[in-house]
This record gives sequence, C-alpha cells and structure tokens, in this order.
Amino acid sequence: MVGMTACNNVLSSRYPIFAASTDQFILMLEFVNTTLHSLAIHWVGNKANDDNFLATDNLFDTKNLDTDTATTLQHFFLKPFADTPAFNFSHPVELKMNEVNTITKDIFDNPDSLGEKSQQLAALLYEASTHPKIKAGEFYVVLFKDILFENKPVDALGIFKSEGYDRYLDVEVEQRKAALAVKSGINTKQPDKGCLILNSNEDAGYIVYLAYGGSKGDEALYWKRDFLQLRPQNDNYHHTANLLQLTKQFVMTSLPESGEVSRTEQIDLLQRSVSYFKENEQFDIKDFEKTVFRDEDTIEQYREFGSRYITQHDLHIAGNFDVSLPALKKQARIFKSVIKLDRNFHIYVHGNPELIEQGIDETGRKYYKLYFKEEH
Repeated sequence: MVGMTACNNVLSSRYPIFAASTDQFILMLEFVNTTLHSLAIHWVGNKANDDNFLATDNLFDTKNLDTDTATTLQHFFLKPFADTPAFNFSHPVELKMNEVNTITKDIFDNPDSLGEKSQQLAALLYEASTHPKIKAGEFYVVLFKDILFENKPVDALGIFKSEGYDRYLDVEVEQRKAALAVKSGINTKQPDKGCLILNSNEDAGYIVYLAYGGSKGDEALYWKRDFLQLRPQNDNYHHTANLLQLTKQFVMTSLPESGEVSRTEQIDLLQRSVSYFKENEQFDIKDFEKTVFRDEDTIEQYREFGSRYITQHDLHIAGNFDVSLPALKKQARIFKSVIKLDRNFHIYVHGNPELIEQGIDETGRKYYKLYFKEEH
C-alpha cells in the first residue's frame, strides 16, 4: 500500500447542520476549516448478479489537488449532510461485532491503515449487495480532518458510493475548428449513498450522519441496515420526526378504519398536529393528545396504535422532549392538506376546515361547498 498522503487544501463549506436544543438552535457541524486528508477508491459490484469488487492498492494523492478539484470534492462528499439525522452503529448481540464500527475505530486509531481497511469495507459492502436492484459503482473511503462538531474539531470518516453515470458533451475549439464528443462520467452533485462518521461518542457506536441521495426502497435500505447496521440516535430530531410520522399514519390509515372520518376532519387533525409542534418548544405527550384529538375515545385509539407502531418499527419515542425544528420542517412537507377530487380538482386547505362543507345532491353527486370572504 502507498503511504498516507496529506492534503493542504481547505474544503471550506457553508452547509452547517443544525439540531434542536433548549436554545432551539446549536451549530452541530461546520466544514469551514475541514481538510481532505486521504482518500481510497474501489469498485463494488452486485454479488447477486455475479459481479465482483475491485480493490485498488493505492491511496488517491490529495496533496496536489487544485482549487477546482478540491471545491468539487467538497460539494460531492460533504453537501449531502446539510440536513440529515444522526445514527449510531449497533449490533443485536454486542457493538464490537459490528464490523464497520470496528474498522472505523482501527482507522481513527491508525490513519495509515486507511488503504488496507478501506478494502475490508469494500468487501463487507459487496457481501451486503445482494438485492437485484443494487447497482455497481465506485466506492470511496475518505478521512477528513478538523470538522467542527459542537465547536470542537474532530476527525471524521466518510464512506460513499456512486452508482450512476451521466452523458455529457465534450467540446473543444482550436484553430478555428470545433471537435465534439459524447462522454460519460460521474455526476458530481452528490453520491448515491453515503455516511459521515464522527470520531465522537465511540462507546455508543460513534455519531453517524446518513445520506441516501435519490435512492429508495430495499436497494437503499441495505446500505443502512445490512452494511452499516445503524440505529437512530435517541435524540430530539428522531423523537420529533418519529412522533409526527406515527401521528400521520394513525390519522390517515388507522382512524378511518374505526368509523366515519371525513377527509376534511383528517386534514384538520394533521394541521393541529403540525401546529402543536410549531407553537411549542417543548413536547408533552398528554398535552399533545388533548390539544390534537380532544375526545378520550380517539386518544385511547391513538395510544393503542402508537404502542403497536413503536413495537413494529423498533422505535423509542420519549413522552417529553425539545422540539427539533429541522425535523419539523422536513416532516411538515409530507403533511399535505390536499383533497383530490377524481382527476378534475385539487382543494388545498391552508386554514380553517370548517369553511368547507361536504354533501351529496339529489342525483347522488358528491360536492364540496367553500366559504370565503374575498377572492385574490
């Protein structure tokens, strides 16, 4: 293996991560003085498709990066973590049996081992790549120096995979002649999958930020579950996100099964749920239930559904926690107050649902009646 190379290129970034606290906002991650210390690149295929993985024997020479290349790598590797939740490594038996966690510790303890250890990580990912939809691609293991975490510099290990190629036009104009060629290359917007492991909180499985890019479904889940074996951190971000998601599932799927619940009533409950989080810095489960659901029968249904939901999804949600504004902002996007009527109309409800009246006319046609003061 080639010895470790250091990089003097400072990867300045303006993409901090925020998390809620008693003061609502504390700066968690900042990349202003971060340096890319060393980089290994391998190629990992899909084991189920009889692909292979190709391990390289050299570390990428980072000390001679020009400014443009350093800036491109900055965005490619670090921008995905501008707004992502934190996880910890885990294992059903004991933490030291999580191989990615153990390899990460070895790299932090001995940075010169990154080349060899990155090959082990590539082999582990290859063993986890058994879903037929998983694509082959480049696998990057990156050691960063001086990421600012809670105002303290820490090292971090980045693990990434890019699986897609874009076609682009390469045009050259020289001596009054133009040459044109179609080439393919890796899109530098962001990797398809990635994680950033901070050298902090080692005993609990480090602090791991996760990014999926545009990946969805089982072909993305294998990265988190089978390869990294992550569990959500017991923090305000996850409490906020999980509670809102639980509430949405109850309102949209479980509650209609127990009786007649109109679409406007569902929207009203969703709006009251989001409003509670927006209006309260501190979440209290009993206060939330009374404010949103009000009657005891619905509250009891909500508790029973919540107990099943938490068990099925292996979650821990505290009864009291500080509301995480980043989690609230992200979840609020999926609380869409929209009534879709066949393929003709969409009604967007932004306020009082009592101004909408639903009925059926004498011919059996369903209708909505809307009340308003002025037209804009």
